[in-house]
Amino acid sequence: DNSNPVPDGKIRKILVPVDYSECSRFACKYAVKLACKLGAELKLFHTFYSPAFDLIELAGAVQSQSQLREEVTVNLEQSEKATIEDFMNQLQEYVVECNMPSVKITYGIAPGVPEDEIISFSNEYKPDILVMGTKGKGTGVGSIIGSVTAAVIKRISFPVLAIPEKYTFIGEQNVRNLMYVTNFDESDFSSLKNVISLT
Repeated sequence: DNSNPVPDGKIRKILVPVDYSECSRFACKYAVKLACKLGAELKLFHTFYSPAFDLIELAGAVQSQSQLREEVTVNLEQSEKATIEDFMNQLQEYVVECNMPSVKITYGIAPGVPEDEIISFSNEYKPDILVMGTKGKGTGVGSIIGSVTAAVIKRISFPVLAIPEKYTFIGEQNVRNLMYVTNFDESDFSSLKNVISLT
């Protein structure tokens, strides 16, 4: 475990990578409840594929190719902003429905490869914890968010809370037990220190 410990044991910033799948929505609701309970801010982050990366070089002026790339990127970014803002508003409705205290929810978006962008954004935002779903829009073993979650866990230096697809959140006041799985490696000392800090 190479996670950075939370400085004073308090979680103030929660980052939730989203792909709008059901599992991702559930991870967001889990994160909202944690944020309400802890008085933390919540940041949603979505990575999208931009075809501008793969535009074939067209015959003609370099200026027109550059302009086409920019137009594609700007239009796609506007569409992605509208989608995540709608998603964020649905989360705010969930907060109201559950009679929870208000929680600050903001977002970030970026074109690119999901795990790379999540790690890059995390290094910039410096969350105390990431909350991610374990399964995305795809089906089967190779679904995108499953592989992304695994890649993020392996490469990131912040704690990750991975929410299984079929887990039912029983309410933060009922979460009393934590199981630590070990193979008695020396890295356990660092991992346990982080777990104690978080709990």
